[in-house]
Amino acid sequence: MVSKNNFIPLVLSILITLYSCQKQTYKQYTQDPKLYRITVKKLNNIILENNFPPVTASRNYVYANIVA
Repeated sequence: MVSKNNFIPLVLSILITLYSCQKQTYKQYTQDPKLYRITVKKLNNIILENNFPPVTASRNYVYANIVA
């Protein structure tokens, strides 16, 4: 049995789940090498501008590439 306090979050989570199951166009973004190159170049510029130490810079590159 769902209590009154849990009803709204339950309904919202169901709606979000149903909305996310629609036609997905993520492949046009995730499989575009030009977009990947531009993103890596922007990341490189940010790392160079902030003058991160090598350990922090490599960690930023690794995390970004894991997500990509």
